[in-house]
Amino acid sequence: MGKIFYVQILIKGLDLLGENLYVTHPYIYSNSFNVTFLSAFAPHMAKVAQLQFNGIYNSTITSFFSRGGQEFDLFFKSKETKIDIWSDLIAQNKTANMKVETWLRDSDAIPYCQNYTVEMIAQVKFNAKMWKQTQDHCKWGINEEATFVCFSDLNFQDSQRKRGGGAVCINDEDVAFAFLNAIVSMNKKLSC
Repeated sequence: MGKIFYVQILIKGLDLLGENLYVTHPYIYSNSFNVTFLSAFAPHMAKVAQLQFNGIYNSTITSFFSRGGQEFDLFFKSKETKIDIWSDLIAQNKTANMKVETWLRDSDAIPYCQNYTVEMIAQVKFNAKMWKQTQDHCKWGINEEATFVCFSDLNFQDSQRKRGGGAVCINDEDVAFAFLNAIVSMNKKLSC
């Protein structure tokens, strides 16, 4: 998720992020966090940075604002929940039909066609460059009305139910519209 955009947050936002990351039990290869500082001002993030997890296995949904006032929604899940972040968390909680562009390696993948649909994008085009979802490792999704766009570390496929992870959604129509306009075609096999 961090490769797509940068968000400047306040210290209280860092602790909120840590509280939500905590449920995913991320494996952090290395970090340069000042744990003394984090322990004093962002204790949840301090636990994440030190890989200090207990048995909390659930999902979390919360909103926060960047330092500049932009609203974001956070969706996180532990691997134990066995849910799909796109269909079970984002689409249901934002009450939105979604189009997602994620890496697809699941030959048995099916679209989510219940209360709110989640369908797979086949091809996108940005700045005159076009590619298929099989040529991209991005994980983003947009609602049909183009009022928000989400970025995740989880793909839209059944195997991802077994992984912990999260998504950050930006509630900005201009950004969402840019992503909506990038869609060239939908995956016919993975459309409702």
